[in-house]
Amino acid sequence: MHLIYAILAILLVGLFSMNMHRSMHHTQNSMVVNEVVTQLTGAGYDVLDLIGRQPFDENTDESKQTPLTYPVIGNTGQLTPKADFGGCTALAVWTSGCDDLDDFDGLTIEVDVDGFQYETSIAVGYVDPLDPDSPSGGNSYAKEVTLTISNPYLLIGGQPMEVDLSRVYTYNRHTSSP
Repeated sequence: MHLIYAILAILLVGLFSMNMHRSMHHTQNSMVVNEVVTQLTGAGYDVLDLIGRQPFDENTDESKQTPLTYPVIGNTGQLTPKADFGGCTALAVWTSGCDDLDDFDGLTIEVDVDGFQYETSIAVGYVDPLDPDSPSGGNSYAKEVTLTISNPYLLIGGQPMEVDLSRVYTYNRHTSSP
């Protein structure tokens, strides 16, 4: 009888120990995922800051206006149409070859953070300035830049880990001077 109690006690201790290890593994896995997502987000914000340093549109680049008059553009018809977005290359991103926000549309670049390579896909589109969650049917004074940052070697549930970030940039000098 004592042998049966001893075997049951060993079995219970083993089950308890296995459950503890599974719980610790889950916690550590969650911590690693959170660290990677934080790193992906930081890389994305760096790219958004780089893109945000560019003029809103080629036609609103005040450095090209001689003499500078306001408003630089008077209506949305003077903005670059969506069909003409893109044209920037990955090398041009780092050498100032992209001269406005919409040049980044359709571009995919590699970003290195602490030795990890992340693929960053960029999409740019017009949005309604009064409702930035809604795409605009045509040109508008607001552009949304959306990034999808991923690493094909970091898998969550068999799928590559991805983080989507977006930022809306507006042009506010269409009616007045600075």
